[in-house]
Amino acid sequence: MNKKILLGIVAIILAIAFVAAVAYPEPFNSNVDAGLYNLSNANWVSAFTINGTNIVAGDITVSGNMSGEVNWTYLWNYPAACPGSSSITQLGDSVTCSDLWFNLDGNETIGGNMTFTNNTGILNLSFLEMRGTNISNISYLNPGKEELFVGGNMTLGNKITFGFGQIIDNIIDGWLTLTGKIQVNGNTNMTGDLNVSSNLYVAGNITGNQIYGEMWIHNDSSYKLLVIGSQNVWYNISMNSTHADSGQKLNGFTFDEASNALQADVAGLYRVDYSLSTGNAGTNQEYEFTITLNDVLQNNTDTHRKISAAGDVGNVGGTGFLIIDVGDNVNLQTVNRDGTSDLQLHAVNINLIRMGD
Repeated sequence: MNKKILLGIVAIILAIAFVAAVAYPEPFNSNVDAGLYNLSNANWVSAFTINGTNIVAGDITVSGNMSGEVNWTYLWNYPAACPGSSSITQLGDSVTCSDLWFNLDGNETIGGNMTFTNNTGILNLSFLEMRGTNISNISYLNPGKEELFVGGNMTLGNKITFGFGQIIDNIIDGWLTLTGKIQVNGNTNMTGDLNVSSNLYVAGNITGNQIYGEMWIHNDSSYKLLVIGSQNVWYNISMNSTHADSGQKLNGFTFDEASNALQADVAGLYRVDYSLSTGNAGTNQEYEFTITLNDVLQNNTDTHRKISAAGDVGNVGGTGFLIIDVGDNVNLQTVNRDGTSDLQLHAVNINLIRMGD
C-alpha cells in the first residue's frame, strides 16, 4: 500500500477518535477543578451534588429533597398570604386560612390589646386572669350590645367600679356594699337583712313589719282600781298578764311580768302613744300621767286630767318620742295632785312603734 495513503487513513482514524472522545466523555473517576472558570453552554448537567456560591440556571428540576436557605426574592408561584383577620392553619401547595383563635394547652401572655369585632369573642374560656396595678377596660365594639356573659361562676377580689364612680365592694367580710344609688325595675326578693346607711326613697308602698309593742287593760263590766296611798307620789299603772297577755301585739318587745312593763329587744327611736278611760270616787281630783323609761319620768309625754265629780268617766291621752336601748322597760305612771282618791281604770292602752335609730 502506498505509504501516503496509509498515513492519511491513520490521520482520519485519529480525528474520529478525538471527536468521539469530546462528544461522549467517560465518567470522572475523581474531582475536576475548573480553576475558577465557568461551565457554560451546557445543555444539561446531571450530578448527585452541586455545590457552589452562585448557580445561575434556567429551570432546575429536583426529583429528591432540596435543603438549604433560599431567599424569598428567588421564589415564585408560592401560595398567597391569608387576609389580615385570619391566620394560616394548613400550608402546602395551597394554604388554609382560618379566623384568629387560640388553642392553648398552657399559659399565654398577651402584651398588647385584643380586639373583637362583628360578634366575635372568646369562647369556652375556663379561666381568665388579668393582673396589674391599673387594668383598664374590657371594650366592646358592637354598639348597643356592651354585655358580659358569664355562664358559670364569677369570682371578684374586692370591688366593681363603674364609669361614673359607683362602686359595689366586698371590702368588709360578709358585707356587700353599694356606693351610689340603686334603681330596681322589677321585683327584689331578699332572705336576709338589708342595711341602708344613707337615705331610702320609695315612690310606692312599703309592705312589711316594723318593730312595735302594745299592752292594755279593758273591762266592760267593771274597772281596775289603782290605789293611791299618798298625794304627789307616782304610781305604776300595772298591766299584769291577766290584763295584758290576751291579744298583745309584740314584735321586738317582750312583756316583763316582774315589772309589768314592755321590755325592748331592739334599740332605736320610738314613738309612744297612750290613752286612758278613768274615773274616781272623789270630786275635783287632778291626775297627771306620763310614760316612764326604767321608772324615769319622760316629761315630753306628760298630760293632765281633772275629774270634777264622783262617778265621772273620761278620757285622757298623750304621745312623744323616746330613745330606747335594748332591755329598757316602758310603762305608764300617774300621780294625784289634789289628794289620795283612788283611780278607777276602765281602759288603758300603751303602744310603741320604732321610727329609726
